[in-house]
Amino acid sequence: MRVMSISNVINSKKIFFVTGKGGTGKSTLVVALGRLSSIKQKTLIIDFDNKRSTIREILKCQSISTEPIKISDSLYFSHIEPEDALKFYLNSYLKSEFLINLALNLKPLRTFYNALPSAKEMLITYYIVHLIKHYDFEKIFIDMPASGHAELFFKIPYSAKGIFSRGPVIDIIDEMHMWLYSNEKSGIIQVALPEDVVISETMEYYDKFNSINHIKVLAVVVNKVYRFKHVELDILDSFLSEDIKSLYNYYLARFKEQRELIGKLSKKVNDIIEIPFFVGSNSLESILEYLTAV
Repeated sequence: MRVMSISNVINSKKIFFVTGKGGTGKSTLVVALGRLSSIKQKTLIIDFDNKRSTIREILKCQSISTEPIKISDSLYFSHIEPEDALKFYLNSYLKSEFLINLALNLKPLRTFYNALPSAKEMLITYYIVHLIKHYDFEKIFIDMPASGHAELFFKIPYSAKGIFSRGPVIDIIDEMHMWLYSNEKSGIIQVALPEDVVISETMEYYDKFNSINHIKVLAVVVNKVYRFKHVELDILDSFLSEDIKSLYNYYLARFKEQRELIGKLSKKVNDIIEIPFFVGSNSLESILEYLTAV
């Protein structure tokens, strides 16, 4: 196992897909990485959590837009709804607001759109390609859905080419390869917690993601890791209450469990970044301060 510097990861690619099991803190990490990157480079954060944006809440945005909104001098944010991505795609071909609205209200189109495998994912990805092509961002961090859904996005080129052999869909796939899905330009950051179920799922999807030819996992970030300094309790025995000693023993046991789980992960994963567990409500600032220091 190599304990990587987060700066080495950020410097390695232009585009980062951040994914992991729900509740691991990936949205907070995306914002922290975006803010860290924006210190030196023009940076875009993207999310597409339908009808709800955790990123928006963290950034305290008053509004959301598919086009990038300026958050600070070098940090921008785009929230993509599937409906907006569909409208953008139709506009690329119809060039008329009237025709677009007419098409959106056609039941056969809706039926086809909802039935086509990965259609929503494909059009969201198409819009992300538009952002890459038409804006001069140096770094882009994408808050992906949970691992299983993220896998659909990464496998779009395979699933679409299994259905279509030519036409506009294949043109989209070719643009994805050129601008987005490329081992030279992009990579995956997985986010995990030092918990048994989460580590097992992370290892499973680490293999699945790395089996995809056009993209690979750059690092696994293990969030909320206990830092622990061992002391001999018998030395302090006369100074500590039983409740304090019980709490100490509990955290010592959890610390040992976490180290075992991270050790298990390290047998499969080469590059691991550990982020400590921070107490308090403003974990974003603590994580950012920690990542800046290391």
